[in-house]
Amino acid sequence: MQFTAEAWTRVTDASGRVLYEGTPPVGTRKGFPAGVTVRTGNAGAVQVSVKGAAPKALGEAGQVVSRQF
Repeated sequence: MQFTAEAWTRVTDASGRVLYEGTPPVGTRKGFPAGVTVRTGNAGAVQVSVKGAAPKALGEAGQVVSRQF
């Protein structure tokens, strides 16, 4: 994951354990293992790359989304 703007984000594993929660600085990159759920309050600011694919935003700016990877 890469953050292009401020975005509150929570990442949980399959058992619901919180792996990360917060609002990282712009430009921050974070990696997580497969099987996580990402919830964010600004989907347009969170870009995700899976298995080396080109990064894509999780949604539109200001959109609240949850996605599993």
